[in-house]
Amino acid sequence: MTLKLNGSSSGSTSIDAPASGSDRVITFPDAAGVVALTSTAGNVVDWKYVNKTDVFSEASIAAGGVSGAAISIAYTAASTSNRLLITAMLMINTSSNARHGVIAYKDGSAFARGDAHPDSQNNLQRMSASGYNDGMSYTMDYMPFLFIDTPGDTSAHTYDFRIWNGKNGSNTVYLNRTSTNDNYAYLQGTGMSSISILELNPQQS
Repeated sequence: MTLKLNGSSSGSTSIDAPASGSDRVITFPDAAGVVALTSTAGNVVDWKYVNKTDVFSEASIAAGGVSGAAISIAYTAASTSNRLLITAMLMINTSSNARHGVIAYKDGSAFARGDAHPDSQNNLQRMSASGYNDGMSYTMDYMPFLFIDTPGDTSAHTYDFRIWNGKNGSNTVYLNRTSTNDNYAYLQGTGMSSISILELNPQQS
């Protein structure tokens, strides 16, 4: 469809609607000003974040086990069709062990992780992020996370991250610090972890 505006003496201006795509609205000002063009899809509806600067630790995590919630955030979507872009930056360490990782949880159940591996024992841990730390107890590992969730409702949901122990034996896990506390601890450091949520209108299915 084309809307054509003819000039008072000559020339014209035409406005064509796109053949397909998202609905858009053109708002004309009621006084001198700039015409605004907005889209009804793909907008950021709301957002929330949590920063954690203090330390989380949990002792006696079994081999292949996970801790309790090391960092968490609660969010309620404004619409059942909206998406949540969840990002996280996590600094972790496990004492005397190079293998560790994190698993994302939603309302107490693990989600946003790898599929079960079809090996003969089928017992590989399904992770959201993991790493191998050559520095072991002396450095932290950075665990990035990015996932788009569609809650499908407008109820509050709690998202959290838990630390996985990859040591063949029980272990202590940490968020935002290394596991050592010796004369050289001043050469190491503490960290900061965070979770961010952006709520988006769906642009496409």
